[in-house]
Order: sequence, then C-alpha cells, then structure tokens
Amino acid sequence: MSPVVTTHSDGTPVVAYALADGAGRMLAARDPHTVFYSASTVKLGVMLAAVLAAERGELGAAGLDAELECRHEFVCGGSEETFVLDPDDRDELFPPDGSRASMAELVRMMIVRSSNEATNVLFDRLGAPRVAEAFALCGAASTRMERRIGDPCAIGAGLTNETTPADLVAIMRCLVTGAGGGTSGDGGERVERGADDAIPSPGADSAIARPGAVGAIAFGSADSAIAYADADGAIRDGRAGGVLTTPEHASWMRGVLQAQEHARIGAVVAAGVTWGSKSGDVPGIEHDVAYVGDGATRRYLAVCTRGYEPEQGREAIRAVAQALLR
Repeated sequence: MSPVVTTHSDGTPVVAYALADGAGRMLAARDPHTVFYSASTVKLGVMLAAVLAAERGELGAAGLDAELECRHEFVCGGSEETFVLDPDDRDELFPPDGSRASMAELVRMMIVRSSNEATNVLFDRLGAPRVAEAFALCGAASTRMERRIGDPCAIGAGLTNETTPADLVAIMRCLVTGAGGGTSGDGGERVERGADDAIPSPGADSAIARPGAVGAIAFGSADSAIAYADADGAIRDGRAGGVLTTPEHASWMRGVLQAQEHARIGAVVAAGVTWGSKSGDVPGIEHDVAYVGDGATRRYLAVCTRGYEPEQGREAIRAVAQALLR
C-alpha cells in the first residue's frame, strides 16, 4: 500500500475508535482522543444547532419549517469574494439558485446525502457560535467547525474543522437521546436561574461561542459541572441530567440519521437492528459514527482513519465495527 499524502494526511496510516454503551460509558477504545480533520462528520453539530435554535424560538414561529434561499455561491471567509464548491464536492440534487427549502429539508440533505451546499446555507443562517455551542453542550471539547465547507479563503487563513472519535460518540449520543454531555439520557429537570447564577449566554464574545475555547466537559464525565442558559433564562445542567432537546426533536434526528445513504458501520449491522450514522471523507480521510440498537442494548461507535485510499479506509471501518458490535 502506497502512503496517501494529502492536505489532511501525512501518509501514516491511523485507525482510532471509541465504543460506548447507552449510558455513555466507554466500552472499548483505541486512541479515542486523537484529533482528525472532521470531513463531513462535523455536520452533526449543524443539525443540533438548528434544533436548539428552533426550540429557543430563534427561528421564528415556523421553527425548522422556516425557509431559506438555496444557492451554490458563498462568501469567501474574511473577504468580499465569493466561491463555489469544486465539482467533486457538489450536490447534483441540490435545488437551483433562488428556490427555497425549509431548514428541516436542508438538514436532511446535509445528513442523508451529505450535501455541502445545504451545510453552507445552514451554517450561514446559524453562525459558527451556535455550532460551537452545540459541540460544547455535548462535551465535545476537541471538535470545532470554524468555516464553511470548501471555503478557500478560510482555509488559507488557517481555519479548520476537527474532531476525535470520543467526541463523535458524545455528539451522536446527544443527538439520539436529547441529553447533554455527561448525562444518562433518561431526561432531567430544568432548574430556574436564581439571582446569583450568572451564566453567560452564547454571544459572540463568550467562551462558549468561540470554537476550541470550551474544554471543561470531558467525554463520559459524570462530574461535568457546566450549566447553560436557555433563551428563557432556564438552566440546562449537564451534571444534573440536563435535557438539550425535546423527545420529539430527538426522535426526528434519529429518523434523519436512519435515512443515511452512505453506510459504513451500518453495512455490517445485523438485519433488523436499528441504526443511524454520519460518515465523512476527503482524500486520505475516512470516518463514520453511528448509533446501533435501541434501549438498553444501544451502542455508539465512531471509527476515524487517516492515510488510506477510500476503499481501504472504509474496509478498516467495517472491520472494526464488525469486531466490536458482535
């Protein structure tokens, strides 16, 4: 096998993974905190940010039914220029310029077929701070989405999108259960804020809003002690078993994940077993994260690879999944 050297791979083959049970306890791991270029797995944070914005009323009365204009041209970060995605990165099924799609429809495009155009439209509407907050609420301290997909100006300025296997497991668990990082997923009480509970809102200048600035919640930690304020002033406390999203939205996100068209881990899941996933790939990078099963038997698995040709990386993911999910 020849080394695969690309922008995101130095040619050294790497396979890292994290497997957790339904309560978020680590069952098996190999270098779970190794940082990788995220590829499309980072789109999970955009989905959660959209749901949180809808629940807080930040999208208006329409919520996720709010419509956005579809486009193929985007502002090049930090400049007055614009860019379009490279041909290999385009979604040929994306609606034409000027048409409109609901945010729910755009989320499905982004997750199910990994539409980069849908991702960028949503990212522009939500903003980097909301996405950073979504990762922080899941306890994903090493994950960041600093730029649009395929933004050459932002890439030139050193902005990137990164994650780890452990973070991907934590994020997937948040989406599937609706519970914050370090919680059991069985729900929790919302605690009203008192006069002495000064919790910063996720504004542009707060630490929670800055990619990479939040590092206080460790994956699987039962002692996580960060609380987050909702728009209505109520606190969502991860340590107390805080609820991030409603059961209805958690169910909706599971349905979106189950419709995944790019199965990696899902390709080796036994027939009849429920699963949902999000993969990501660029030259030299192949990742997948999935939830498998329901209730007490549910597992969360993330496998990240670097330095492989596409099919080699995908086979490594399938092999790890088949060995760990038996």
